[in-house]
Amino acid sequence: GGIELCKETVTDLLKVPIDYYVQTDFAGFESIIDALGGIEIDVDKRMNYHTYDGQINIQKGLQTLNGKDALGYVRFRHDPMGDITRTERQQKFLKAVAKKMLDPNSLLKLPSLIPSLNEAVKSDMSVKQMVALATMFQGMDVDNDIITMTLPGTPKTINGVSYWLVDPDEAAQLVKDKQNELSQPEVVEPKGEWQPDEATAEQK
Repeated sequence: GGIELCKETVTDLLKVPIDYYVQTDFAGFESIIDALGGIEIDVDKRMNYHTYDGQINIQKGLQTLNGKDALGYVRFRHDPMGDITRTERQQKFLKAVAKKMLDPNSLLKLPSLIPSLNEAVKSDMSVKQMVALATMFQGMDVDNDIITMTLPGTPKTINGVSYWLVDPDEAAQLVKDKQNELSQPEVVEPKGEWQPDEATAEQK
């Protein structure tokens, strides 16, 4: 099992090779967010819920979440749509993290941040590769260049635990369609109606 089986399973499901992985746990997640100085996010609702290991207590509205509250935000699932809403919230948060990490001020601090971030995760990427990747993505339009999707499936409760059962065929087709869409060259339409210039008109 472990990481290699996880990579193989995702590759088999989506028909996309997984080159590298980054793994963290709750404590590591909190450390990463705190190392970045918190993440600004617009919390969609008041979150007040008792979990098995503590309390999630976050106000609604735009704010900067520290590591502890950020973890509560991405864990919160007390919604009518349960895991679906939580997944959408997690996707929104990951984009906010990407924005913070690619911010010029954060990139300047990257050499000093990397040791802390590296201690909070397990990965088969070297520190040099992580720095190079962050530098390469500098200037990226996070909202448009990072695409998040929820794989097609159905909700199901098994032994009292809620699951989202992914449809393998529909999931693979969704990824394939998105890859085809992204590989198409961008067509720029001319603005206004085309009119021949004077030289062209005289030649006619």
